[in-house]
Amino acid sequence: MNSTSTAYLVNIHLSFLGAGKSTFEYKVHEFLDRVEEYVDSKQGKPNDYFEILTNFSSNVILSLCLTKDYKYDDPEYTAIRDAIHNIFTSFSCMNFLLSGRGYHLYSCLKPDQKEKWNTVNANVSILNHYVSGIIDERMKTFDRKNCNDLLDYYLNEANGENSDLFHKNAICDKIAELILGGTETTSALLYHALWLLAKHQNIQENMFQEINEKLGHNCLVSFVDKELFPYTNAVVSEIQRFVCLVPLVTTHVSRGVRKCIGAKLAEVDIFLAIVRLTQTFKWTCCENKNDDVTMVQE
Repeated sequence: MNSTSTAYLVNIHLSFLGAGKSTFEYKVHEFLDRVEEYVDSKQGKPNDYFEILTNFSSNVILSLCLTKDYKYDDPEYTAIRDAIHNIFTSFSCMNFLLSGRGYHLYSCLKPDQKEKWNTVNANVSILNHYVSGIIDERMKTFDRKNCNDLLDYYLNEANGENSDLFHKNAICDKIAELILGGTETTSALLYHALWLLAKHQNIQENMFQEINEKLGHNCLVSFVDKELFPYTNAVVSEIQRFVCLVPLVTTHVSRGVRKCIGAKLAEVDIFLAIVRLTQTFKWTCCENKNDDVTMVQE
């Protein structure tokens, strides 16, 4: 598969579905409503918000890719979420600076690496089996004139001139890749963003003042408002530069414009979430446990 061609087509399909537009933003705000309800329910008590941020991130990407909107205790959803968590937990123990024979030698010296790879492969199989099952079901009712999610557009491509790029295994891999990237990396970045804002109250206060002056307290932010918030944009960019989501990778070096699949989606998702959660809540660290994050409603 030509990854460049596929990425180009996928980003076109994401734009058709509204990524970066109001139709998509409304859905993101619906999921953020649930996050706010959860935070409110804690009444300012210390809490680890990683799980709710994971639920938010995964439902956004599942909605866009597969028109799925799961309750957080749905067994099918928890199985997917656990598989994604297991994959990234295993990755955190691996050395990604090594490759080829270097990694093979490292694996021989550290047998636990093979065990981690087995865990990764087992959980990738769970995720692929889930996506494959949905593809089989969708093909029974697929209408190429009525595409409602990314899978529909993929199936449409599979019946056209790009069929060599969109056979079933390729579709399964690309959907799984988007679910993985759109869940764990986005939720981890949001969690670290809240933690950093809680640690640096002056920066959080400056962000809140800018948002309050330009948007107000009750208005919903839109991605088209991004240029109104130069300070907030700078903070979000610095958080993305500062936070290392994958342990033991090389240091951050600019390689030009980002071209990964779903880049625009992630940009919109992260911006809306950080602005809204800063607009609604004040995030603080516990006095005795600096790594725990709590909040006080503004």
